Formats: sequence, C-alpha cells, structure tokens
Amino acid sequence: MRWTRAYDGLGFIWDVRRNKGYQFALMKLRKRRDRSRLGLAVSAVMASFRENHRTIDAVGDQFCRPSDRPLLWLMMLAVRVPEFVGALAAADPVAFKASTRYR
Repeated sequence: MRWTRAYDGLGFIWDVRRNKGYQFALMKLRKRRDRSRLGLAVSAVMASFRENHRTIDAVGDQFCRPSDRPLLWLMMLAVRVPEFVGALAAADPVAFKASTRYR
C-alpha cells in the first residue's frame, strides 16, 4: 500500500503556484471584464509579485541575509511561470479545475 502525503514535491508546488495565478486572475476578472487573456495574466502575475515584494520589505531583514538575496530574487521570478500559466487558464475554469490534482 502506497501512502501519498499532502506535499508531493515540485508537482505540488507547481499546482499551488498555478492555483495562485488562477485566483489572482479571477479576482482581476471580476473587476474588469474587458481584459485580454494575456493582459489579465500579466496583471495577475504583477499583483502577486507586488504582494510578495511587500512581504519581503516588511520582514526581509529579519529572515534573509544579504547573501541570500540573489537566490530569493531568482525564486521570486521562478514562481511566476506557473502563476502565469494559471492566470492564462482563468478564461476556461472548467478545464483548469479538471487539470489540477490538488482539489
């Protein structure tokens, strides 16, 4: 018998970040319906980036040494890829929900 944990590696992280992008895109879509899919995805990813940046500014010096900053920014950029993919999928919610394993 194989047990599956709630945390299932990089696939899980990809799905979580994709869900975050999807959620941000839906939030943006509720405010303005006239956005293109690409414009919506870019706007959603930028909103998520700004939110993370505010958190880093608020607590960054307490938890992140200056030598850790390059890796932090690399990670900040890397997580935007699945968020962008998820935000693009906001146009078709049924297909998006069917494509995720963690619902």
